[in-house]
Amino acid sequence: MSAAVPWYFLPQFRPARLQDCVLWLESGSFSGGIWRNLAPNYSDRNHGTAHGGVGLTPWHSQFSPAPTFYGDDEYVEVPNSDSLDIYGINNPLSLEAWVKSYLSSDKLAVLIHKGTYPTYEYRFFIEYLKIDFVVNENGVFHRVQDPNPVDSNLHHWVGVYNTTHLLLYKDGSLVNSVSHSGVVEQNTYNLIIGHYGPGSYWFNGIIPLVRVYKGSLSHTEIRHNYTHHPLYYLQRGIDPYEVIAAATAAATPSI
Repeated sequence: MSAAVPWYFLPQFRPARLQDCVLWLESGSFSGGIWRNLAPNYSDRNHGTAHGGVGLTPWHSQFSPAPTFYGDDEYVEVPNSDSLDIYGINNPLSLEAWVKSYLSSDKLAVLIHKGTYPTYEYRFFIEYLKIDFVVNENGVFHRVQDPNPVDSNLHHWVGVYNTTHLLLYKDGSLVNSVSHSGVVEQNTYNLIIGHYGPGSYWFNGIIPLVRVYKGSLSHTEIRHNYTHHPLYYLQRGIDPYEVIAAATAAATPSI
């Protein structure tokens, strides 16, 4: 791997539509308690600060370990920014994350949320092992839920909010959708990863990736993001470094 180009910007792993990405937190950008934002147009802001002893869990010997939450007092806080807001009419959003949950069936936990009850804008939430994507429109909480329970494996999740529907994708496939109408409320709260509210709804698990897009990703773009991440290859028993090596060898002219 070239030292000049981080792995997450290599063609094999580069995500789709980065011009609309306002938050991109990758396991490789977490260091010293700061989760640095990689979104090219917002790399000067939207960095996350870890609180409460966020840990790190290895998932590959040659990639940086993933931020880990133990279900008590760990979270990451991204300061409030207009770039993270979607209030108003016809302002789309895509919320993306790789997640490995250790929650038991009787636990509730918030993975990612912007705002606080009852004025939050959007969130990923696990409720009795079902994952929800929720958007608040003038106090009406529209949500779409995966009908199947979350297991303890790493999975790729994307929630899409467009002008007519909320859609939820798991590992590149649509699992559910609901229609909606209304206006998203504005708030001035920070974006939080790992819990919701002081001392409540703590997440227990691993989150190697978080992205927020000011736009509704298409199914093709979601599938691209899923298949262009090292964790996709690890799901299939393929070493992602072998993918890099093969692509490098193919691009090297023979003598």
